[in-house]
Amino acid sequence: MQLSRLFSLVALLPVSLALAAASPGTERVERYFADLRTLEAEFRQQVQDPQRGLLQEASGQVWIVRPGRFRWNYSEPYEQELVSDGRNVWTYDQDLEQVTVKPAAEVLTDTPAMLLSGGEPITAVFSIEAVAGEGQMDWYRLRPLVEDGSVEEIHLGFDEDDLRAMQVTDQFGNRTLLQFEQVRRNADIDPARFRFIPPAGADLIGTPQ
Repeated sequence: MQLSRLFSLVALLPVSLALAAASPGTERVERYFADLRTLEAEFRQQVQDPQRGLLQEASGQVWIVRPGRFRWNYSEPYEQELVSDGRNVWTYDQDLEQVTVKPAAEVLTDTPAMLLSGGEPITAVFSIEAVAGEGQMDWYRLRPLVEDGSVEEIHLGFDEDDLRAMQVTDQFGNRTLLQFEQVRRNADIDPARFRFIPPAGADLIGTPQ
């Protein structure tokens, strides 16, 4: 079973630290991520092909502590876990009884996981501009400064000062749509959520750092 496209698309090149000039009105995005310490939410996800045909629907819960720690628990349609303890990124597919582990430094460059959990200023990795969008949310487009990554662009939807939606387009034109609900920002999160021990009997692919 394939892990959600949101995190299977990872760039293996180092992130440029050059700063990008911000467009007018983008201070909200910079301020949001500069002040973000933790995030907890329920999410709904859709993956679409380049013609916007539906490839996948999923839902679950996410916990993030910056920098570098997160847990995405997928409950529907299949149970999967994606956990970063700050040094390793663990992927556990319960149906396959398989665990994959990779060094966090290899998989957290211009990806959505980096965007939400990274420690770098957002303008060190993305250019930002305000754009028109659907609904009543305010939308911003982020483009990686390293153009040969796997993410083409990311759209963020804000309701006042709350991040409510994310749209990620990869280099092949596939799009992942995320909607966040029951959001708790900068609340305390138990560090134990970011510890992962491979279940007994599961196949382990990779070597933990």
